[in-house]
Amino acid sequence: MVVTGTPPVVGATSQFTATAIRADHSTSTVTGEAIWRSSSSAATVDAKGLVTGITTGSADISATYANVPGSLTVAVQPGGLGTLSGIVAEKATNQPIPSATVTIGGTVTRTATTDALGRYSISGIPSGIITLRYTVTASGYITSADSQSLSFFNTSGASLTRNFSLDRPTSCPAIGFDELQTNGVQYGQPFDVYSACGFTVRAMTPNWVAFILGRPAPSIGNPGNMTTESVQVSAAGRTFTFQSVELYSSVTPIPYAISGIRNNATVFVMQATVPNTFGNFATVQNPQPTVLIDSLVIELTNPLSGNPMGMDNIRVLP
Repeated sequence: MVVTGTPPVVGATSQFTATAIRADHSTSTVTGEAIWRSSSSAATVDAKGLVTGITTGSADISATYANVPGSLTVAVQPGGLGTLSGIVAEKATNQPIPSATVTIGGTVTRTATTDALGRYSISGIPSGIITLRYTVTASGYITSADSQSLSFFNTSGASLTRNFSLDRPTSCPAIGFDELQTNGVQYGQPFDVYSACGFTVRAMTPNWVAFILGRPAPSIGNPGNMTTESVQVSAAGRTFTFQSVELYSSVTPIPYAISGIRNNATVFVMQATVPNTFGNFATVQNPQPTVLIDSLVIELTNPLSGNPMGMDNIRVLP
């Protein structure tokens, strides 16, 4: 048995041939009848003898016919560099998204930003069968991240097209903690984290509880400890704007500090005092409601033991 063929470079294919040699020295091609195998992950071979270069290295490509084996050792060489390009668009409208960031990782790591027409292009990708991990982000959209196998041809300048679509997060009238009861949290039980409409509210201090008051109840609050408590609002790395929050103080004014943060830098701070609300809630409006942030910290300070304080209906827009 004689196996012949041209070694493929990474990402390319090459048809191999199996030839049977009989006792009388006659020959016949048995490529389609032979059993094909590869000894290494550097190359694969299918049932018809088609060899694909996977990564640089060597492999023995063997064929067996009528219990007679034959093989050929091949060296798989690097191929050319390819380009991945495409368009990032909004899923609902199919409108292009400018200034979106496309990051790929796996065999290589590259990043590109879309132009005004939503187009991106990432060059310098080695040829071959690669597992591509990608992340696509854009301000005001839900991040898309996944992985898939892609195959680049061996010629330099080869290209693949991969388009991406992003969803906008669902808008909430307000983050009102209304599902705390339906999720089995009873009034007075510790509060840790709450998610709604793509936003997450997380306790940064340990004394928050599900609160019996609210617009409507429940809300979150502190039953009366003389302490400073804070929560953080985030949207999985996306930017958003802060509109307002409703704060509660029973019989003693409550100082508050509300900080908007983007890229780890504070972009606005609101500081004042909530007057006595006597069972009601006071709405605190943001004087800069269009400023984009990626994190919001709301801090309340209780100066008097036994004076409950709390918050409800955090209004944020994606």
